[in-house]
Amino acid sequence: VDDEVCLKQLKQRQKEQPERAQFDTEEVFRMVTGYFEPPEESEAFNLQIVERKSA
Repeated sequence: VDDEVCLKQLKQRQKEQPERAQFDTEEVFRMVTGYFEPPEESEAFNLQIVERKSA
Protein backbone atom coordinates (compact mmCIF):
# COMPACT_ATOMS: atom_id res chain seq x y z
CA VAL A 1 0.00 0.00 0.00
CA ASP A 2 1.08 3.57 -0.37
CA ASP A 3 2.53 5.75 2.39
CA GLU A 4 -0.78 7.51 3.02
CA VAL A 5 -2.48 4.22 3.97
CA CYS A 6 0.49 3.15 6.11
CA LEU A 7 0.47 6.44 8.00
CA LYS A 8 -3.28 6.19 8.57
CA GLN A 9 -2.78 2.71 10.02
CA LEU A 10 0.12 3.99 12.12
CA LYS A 11 -2.07 6.71 13.63
CA GLN A 12 -4.73 4.13 14.45
CA ARG A 13 -2.11 1.89 16.07
CA GLN A 14 -0.93 4.84 18.19
CA LYS A 15 -4.45 5.10 19.62
CA GLU A 16 -4.89 1.37 20.14
CA GLN A 17 -1.41 0.81 21.59
CA PRO A 18 -0.36 4.06 23.30
CA GLU A 19 2.76 2.41 24.71
CA ARG A 20 4.12 2.28 21.15
CA ALA A 21 3.21 5.86 20.26
CA GLN A 22 6.65 7.25 21.13
CA PHE A 23 8.30 4.97 18.55
CA ASP A 24 5.50 4.60 15.98
CA THR A 25 5.78 8.08 14.51
CA GLU A 26 5.71 9.45 10.99
CA GLU A 27 9.36 10.47 11.41
CA VAL A 28 10.44 6.89 12.22
CA PHE A 29 8.24 5.56 9.42
CA ARG A 30 9.88 7.89 6.87
CA MET A 31 13.36 7.07 8.15
CA VAL A 32 12.81 3.29 7.89
CA THR A 33 10.99 3.29 4.55
CA GLY A 34 13.74 5.49 3.11
CA TYR A 35 15.90 2.36 2.97
CA PHE A 36 13.47 0.46 0.75
CA GLU A 37 13.36 0.55 -3.03
CA PRO A 38 11.32 -1.39 -5.58
CA PRO A 39 12.93 -4.64 -6.69
CA GLU A 40 14.64 -4.81 -10.07
CA GLU A 41 13.30 -7.21 -12.69
CA SER A 42 16.66 -8.99 -12.63
CA GLU A 43 15.94 -10.03 -9.03
CA ALA A 44 13.06 -12.24 -10.23
CA PHE A 45 10.85 -10.92 -7.45
CA ASN A 46 7.55 -12.81 -7.35
CA LEU A 47 4.86 -10.30 -6.39
CA GLN A 48 1.46 -11.44 -5.19
CA ILE A 49 -1.18 -8.72 -4.94
CA VAL A 50 -3.79 -9.17 -2.22
CA GLU A 51 -6.68 -6.73 -2.32
CA ARG A 52 -8.30 -5.69 0.92
CA LYS A 53 -12.02 -5.08 0.96
CA SER A 54 -12.93 -1.74 2.51
CA ALA A 55 -15.05 -1.81 5.60
